[in-house]
Amino acid sequence: LYRSIDEPFSSADLYVLASVAQRLWVAAEDRERAVAIERLAQTGHLLSRHLDSGSLLHKAAELLQRLTMSDSSWIVLVNDGRAYQRAHRGLQAAAVTAAGRPVAKLPAWEAARQGRAWIGAAVAADPESTPRTVLCVPVMRDGVPTALLYAARDRPRPFGSEVIEITTIFGHYLGAAMENARLYHELRHRATRDP
Repeated sequence: LYRSIDEPFSSADLYVLASVAQRLWVAAEDRERAVAIERLAQTGHLLSRHLDSGSLLHKAAELLQRLTMSDSSWIVLVNDGRAYQRAHRGLQAAAVTAAGRPVAKLPAWEAARQGRAWIGAAVAADPESTPRTVLCVPVMRDGVPTALLYAARDRPRPFGSEVIEITTIFGHYLGAAMENARLYHELRHRATRDP
């Protein structure tokens, strides 16, 4: 804020500015929630048409990025204590890895194991860049994480509670779609094997 005269702001001026800033913050959060809810309503059914796990996960990464209004998103599958990145959207090629790594080395693992969302900061390799805000939400099956949904913002802008809630609901949608794809392939395999 700039003043054209050399006189400092009074405490009343600062109080009014703080009040306006708070109202702007609340309005921005409300708008983010409304946009996310609208996008969630438009995306849930888009997962059900994918019976191939590869296309399902790629579509989910695309929708996750839109739902969370993030700069990048990726989906990690968990199998036998290892995490495998299977789909992404908006990541640089250097950040993509298909090699599995132990889940215990994931910063979000403890929260995911308990079925909770995790928010943290990731520092980029470039020391000139700003830290990223990262959200991780587990997709649970029988009380165990089977996938982790990651969204990141390239600037330190937090994810609000409404975005976490909507991402959790989206995780339930994805979990159901993954189970449908698994059952479809199991039935198809039985049909081709049995006369």
